[in-house]
Amino acid sequence: MWALHLRRKREEKGKPLFSRKSRRIVSIFRRFGMGGIAFLTPILFSPIGGTVIATQLHVPRWRILFHMLWSAVLWAELSQC
Repeated sequence: MWALHLRRKREEKGKPLFSRKSRRIVSIFRRFGMGGIAFLTPILFSPIGGTVIATQLHVPRWRILFHMLWSAVLWAELSQC
């Protein structure tokens, strides 16, 4: 519902559907898949932001959970070194 509301507002104002940032996110997703989004989530996005992006890209819930879990474990281990 929220995404449809934003889309309608954007169409009313005459703004383009895709911004530079959203095109970059889609290109990362097409090139690296959900693993790429999960890996870059702590660096570029917040964990909530990465999950919202994955949800908007219609990734199944179990894949989001799996990829965010390994990403969190990986970055937690790297931060302790």
